[in-house]
Amino acid sequence: MTHPNIRKEIYRFLKKNGESTAQQIAQGIARPITDVKPILEAEVLRGYIRKDTEFPAKYSIKIVLGPLTSKDKIAPLWRHEDIIQRAAPEKASVIPPALIKALLEALIWWQGGRGTCVGFAGAVYKWRMYIEATGHIPTVEQIKAACKIIEEDIGCTAGKFKYMTMPPGFWSPQWIYDRSRKFGNCTYPAGSDTTWAAKVIANEGAVPWQECLTSITGMCAPELWIGTNVAYADALAKLAPIAAEHKNKFSATNDFNTVFQAIKDGRAVFGPVNLPPEYLNPPNGRWRSYGGGSAGGHAVPAVLVDEVERLIITRGSWDGDGGETWYTFDERFYEENAGPFLIGLTQAEARIGESLYVSCNITCNVPAQLTVDGKLAGNTPIKVAVERGKTYIMTVSATNYIAQQKTVDESMTEWNVTLEPSPVIKKGWLERLIDWIKALFRRN
Repeated sequence: MTHPNIRKEIYRFLKKNGESTAQQIAQGIARPITDVKPILEAEVLRGYIRKDTEFPAKYSIKIVLGPLTSKDKIAPLWRHEDIIQRAAPEKASVIPPALIKALLEALIWWQGGRGTCVGFAGAVYKWRMYIEATGHIPTVEQIKAACKIIEEDIGCTAGKFKYMTMPPGFWSPQWIYDRSRKFGNCTYPAGSDTTWAAKVIANEGAVPWQECLTSITGMCAPELWIGTNVAYADALAKLAPIAAEHKNKFSATNDFNTVFQAIKDGRAVFGPVNLPPEYLNPPNGRWRSYGGGSAGGHAVPAVLVDEVERLIITRGSWDGDGGETWYTFDERFYEENAGPFLIGLTQAEARIGESLYVSCNITCNVPAQLTVDGKLAGNTPIKVAVERGKTYIMTVSATNYIAQQKTVDESMTEWNVTLEPSPVIKKGWLERLIDWIKALFRRN
């Protein structure tokens, strides 16, 4: 009989020692290889452990990363600089940086091998807005007492549903993650997007953690887990009215100094970064400028700054996967690998944004991409912020369809695009002859 603690021992060994063969793992935890190997293969099938193609095969913990980000994604968004220069001076933050650090260190913040970083980063972003607006700040002791890992049997074939409990005042990563995927029409295996998450919080709102729990295993969990195994539509019907009470508008920036100052001022900030290959445990927890390919995209809540070193400090979401609690990066890393970052607005600032921009809703009869002034803005359907007094060249395109282009200004609030299929060009006699000869060689 397989010992029930072997799986935990395997994960502890891999977190400490990194990539290892099955034999090395078995020797390291003093367990028979016949017990270790089946568990490793089962975890590979579940998607939580990576197995390479060498012989003997090596195993490592798999962290799910998302698609890469691009600063071009700022094209359809409100610009933070335009809004803040017209806003009243900000009052001081209600929560000191040292307390922010202590509170977030007390949390268990763990994606559990799932690609839910957008949900976790969005939840911290929403929490920061909530405490700044209400002054409802939990104590470190309250957080430590509330943060537990819970397993519940919901009667499914794979066993138990594992999730974390959280103190009052924290928000559901699962709601933000799931609804943002719905907003962006995102399909597996892609993750979500920080801009979609910010738009969900702005348009639909957010729900407290205790209303919509967050799986840390990905097993047996409905997309919206409300404590009972109900249909998605029923869970949404319960949660949507709660979320509607907690909406917040946002703005965006690609400028490091603007992000730095916003965090320093106590604002809620989160955004996407493209990570270096050695991202999980970089020296001193610092992501630095790197050459070559990225390991993938990741969403981070930007919660603190180091004024001496001019670093942005983010809270990690890989506590149970061997990651660091805190990660930092400088301006060069941000300019090369991050953005746009999203900044929560007060109600007064949101009204300024509404006076500066109008929205243009763009739809298409087929799945299509929108570019604004030559920069990719996203997939249709999409809502684009059009600054009053400016014009934009917008193009809707799809593979095997004829693209459409239009000059758009504040007078256009809707553009319903119908793309026509590209004409099929018939081959001439010479091209057909060449194809026939190629086919003959393939058969021989």
